[in-house]
Amino acid sequence: GSDDKTVRLWEVNTGRCLRVLEGQSDSVYSVSWSPDGQRALSGSDDKTVRLWEVYTGRCLRVLEGHTGSVLSVSWSPDGQRALSGSDDKTVRLWEVNTGRCLCVLEGPSLVWSVSWSPDGQRALSGSDDKTVRLWEVNTGRCLCALNGHFSNVLSVSWSPDGQRALSGSGDNTVRLWEVNTGRCLRVLEGHTGSVLSVSWSPDGQYALSGAKDNTVRLWEVNTGRCLRVLEGHSANVCSVSWSPNGQRALSGAVNGVMRVWETGVDGRDETIPALESAAATAAVAAEQIQYTNAKVLLVGDTGVGKSGLAERLVHKRFVSTKSSHARKANVLESNVLQAPGGVTLHQETMLWDLAGQPAYRLVHQLSMEDAALACVLFDCRNETNPFEGAAYWSQVLDQARTNTKMKKILVASRIDVGGLPSGKERIEAFVRENGFAGFIATSAVTGEGCDELLETIRHGVPWDDLPMVTTTRTLAAMREYVARLKGEKNGNDASTGGQAAYTGLLTIAAIHEGFAAYFGEKIPLEEFILHMERLEATDAVDLLAFHTTGAAPRPETMVLLDPTRVDAYASALLVAAKDEPDGPGHLLETRIHDGKFKIVQEERIADQESEHHVLWFVMENLLHRDLALRERIKDEDYIVFPSQCTAELRFPGATAFGVAFGFAGAVRSIYATLIAQLAHYENFKKREFFQNAAAYSAEAGGRCLVRLRDHGRGQGEMEVSFDRETPAPIRQGFIEFVGKHLEARSTPGSVTRRHAYHCANMDCRNPFEDRVVKARLDARKRNLVCPICEKKTRLVDLLAPPTAAASSVTERMDSDAKTDRQRMTAGLVIKAKEAEEKFDVFLCHNSRDKAAVERIAKRLLKVGIRPWLDKWNLSPGDTVSDALEQAIKTIPCAALFFGPADIGKWHIMEIRAYVEKWSSGNARMIPVVLRGVKDAPELPLFVRQTLWVDLREWEKDENDGFYRLVCGILGRAPGDSPMKKFGVRHVAEWQGKKYCDCGQGDTDSGFLTLMMGERKKSMFKLRC
Repeated sequence: GSDDKTVRLWEVNTGRCLRVLEGQSDSVYSVSWSPDGQRALSGSDDKTVRLWEVYTGRCLRVLEGHTGSVLSVSWSPDGQRALSGSDDKTVRLWEVNTGRCLCVLEGPSLVWSVSWSPDGQRALSGSDDKTVRLWEVNTGRCLCALNGHFSNVLSVSWSPDGQRALSGSGDNTVRLWEVNTGRCLRVLEGHTGSVLSVSWSPDGQYALSGAKDNTVRLWEVNTGRCLRVLEGHSANVCSVSWSPNGQRALSGAVNGVMRVWETGVDGRDETIPALESAAATAAVAAEQIQYTNAKVLLVGDTGVGKSGLAERLVHKRFVSTKSSHARKANVLESNVLQAPGGVTLHQETMLWDLAGQPAYRLVHQLSMEDAALACVLFDCRNETNPFEGAAYWSQVLDQARTNTKMKKILVASRIDVGGLPSGKERIEAFVRENGFAGFIATSAVTGEGCDELLETIRHGVPWDDLPMVTTTRTLAAMREYVARLKGEKNGNDASTGGQAAYTGLLTIAAIHEGFAAYFGEKIPLEEFILHMERLEATDAVDLLAFHTTGAAPRPETMVLLDPTRVDAYASALLVAAKDEPDGPGHLLETRIHDGKFKIVQEERIADQESEHHVLWFVMENLLHRDLALRERIKDEDYIVFPSQCTAELRFPGATAFGVAFGFAGAVRSIYATLIAQLAHYENFKKREFFQNAAAYSAEAGGRCLVRLRDHGRGQGEMEVSFDRETPAPIRQGFIEFVGKHLEARSTPGSVTRRHAYHCANMDCRNPFEDRVVKARLDARKRNLVCPICEKKTRLVDLLAPPTAAASSVTERMDSDAKTDRQRMTAGLVIKAKEAEEKFDVFLCHNSRDKAAVERIAKRLLKVGIRPWLDKWNLSPGDTVSDALEQAIKTIPCAALFFGPADIGKWHIMEIRAYVEKWSSGNARMIPVVLRGVKDAPELPLFVRQTLWVDLREWEKDENDGFYRLVCGILGRAPGDSPMKKFGVRHVAEWQGKKYCDCGQGDTDSGFLTLMMGERKKSMFKLRC
């Protein structure tokens, strides 16, 4: 399938193109053969699936129904049905012979890949929400979501026996899953770019993966070893496949080149000549290391003694500790074992101490994912209700998303102060009722019970159920080096300053130099940055680049070695917002940046400049995670935390009708993100936040109201109600948005809906039973008489299927949430760059073109890119030449604008200065053509060899010139998107990872390929 809107049939033996199937009106993203080899399916950007008779080239049927690009298609094993995945967030099941859509499987995000199980009963989908979803095809029911990837899942594939599955992701890894249990068996590391395609060998023993690093890797699945790295492609490998006998591998790249490889597997078949021999030309995979990490949690209410117990377990000593905001991670044990097959396996147990204060739970609940074992502490000094807090934490742990069922240990702390508060029978009953694996009484002061607890942890970790990670020697060494910098491991001091642990910020370049000295080998800086991104994905470090605006890490990017500091600051800000007088739940942005809020001194970064840098990053994270909003109040910028509002105002939620949603999970986190997302909807003219409630006033009249009822133990109810004058589409769209939010974030299967009606008489307010309201609505009765006051209350069926108008409102709410979130983060990022006097791009232009260039500069600000423009950044009295020289020296990228005016004096000097920087590899140049230039512009000789961006029609919705300029400034190849229109809204969506991750443009001489006359194609094309 190709970007030229065709499907091509090839004779592999000769490389001859046998037929071109034409008919799709836009790019073809996916093709699939029928099991009998007579027909094929294609999915396209034109939102259709086409059925082809392959050997005649005839289009037999067009399957319509998707409202977005069709990114993946797959035949059922019996050849009667087909699946298609789309960026409209659905998977559709088709009856191929009739073209009828049998079922629509709805998910929370864009679907990149679909795959049938061998028995045809189930299907897998890979999505933008980082999950693999397992579906029961006939019912359309989602059986489970497989969590573990740190980025979007771009490819999925079932094993031939239907027991396992592979997934490839934007986090540069391949994961092996046991489908029936949802367990991740292995994580395969080695690629340095997004994994775009995975494929099983016919015997299920081997796998192929193709990636953005231009390589194909051959894996031995059962051991996780990478056997070969197949090199030869000069562009991203977007598709891989096996020959039916398993002796040949095929790979296709985005530049249109297909390669056929001899895999080197026994059983050579000479009928298909290999174009490349993996055995002869592929690189033998570098030395590999396998490891397994186990996350063990210490949780409990504040003051139960978690930190003191952690010190005893890790360092075998007692240290008096204070309650803190932070999550602290320490290496509890590290062992080296011999796994079956002679493979050396490193096992490491990490102990995570999570803060227990109610205000901090909002942040720390996110750290519970993928834990193998948890110790739930209760304080023996509480004699009245010692298990109250433990019951809450037990429920929260039960709701956490983990690779395997988490084992829980009930731990009594501080038994040296008064002994146990309960009898043996009561404790055993609590253990049994809450699913604990056992009970241990401890004292961090005396050490009593601590050895027993350590031994229980040691034998309680289900190592066989945890994923084994195969990684390269280089990446393993980097993990080791970073752990030593952080003071987590003993041995030769890795820090340059001779400290046991480095607590400040370091640049990537500094860590690169230090690692070269430590490791004894210097790897290319570009490759090192890719490995650092992988370490960030596994929560080992934080790279302080503004990710939400698309910024890529650079050598000068600062690195926070201890990511728990971000949580500590975020939690402290939430507490500070809640403690504000009169309960508005907001903080002045300048106050946050200056660090003027309470935080435990030991958790504060000592260096003030480093702290300021981290706080910008913390604020960006809070906005991006929908835990905060950014608003201008009385001419000052505030960070608003809606969930932290404690205003003593009367919530106006006493309306007569609504819907109540029951749900389970991280209740506070789900509520906090919901009310922040709703606040972004542009048709709400007013938003009010209260304690556990919010009200939104619609432009067309009426209010939409939300109230949280936290029942504890991970159970909650969200009541949604409306004023009578609220328009029906707004009501239904609001309800649908809330429902989808809860379905996506709550425990699967826990969301319920019921009518929530009260008597309309304000003096009565009698609640009506759901069954009574439902019976009246089913009987088409539109009112209900109150049995107490005998007043009539009008009924509206709020649980009826949404109308097209209501669905449009829901979609707009979702879209506005993304766009406004991006606007807020972009504004914050620009302010951070102003504070740190940093620019992203120098705008080099003739002064006669200034008005056109200034319009582009203003648009760049809206997406978080700060341009240097002489009109904005030269102060009265500045020496122009000195200011230009300083700007050119410090800004790594220049956009060279060419308009209808001739090149001016300063213009030509600026261009020459950047050409000099570019020639030494220290700058990136992007020639840009403005409106008024003739069709074939004659660029100056010294920039003619670079590729240019056409902004002659950039303000038109259908033009993607501005998008490509943004990509160039950020140093990212533009690729192709399923969505061809790129206004500011779509640039924002791209920066939120929606853009098509299946291909990048080529690079040349260290600068970005953007455009040459016509749009450069980058989808898979096979050359005739």
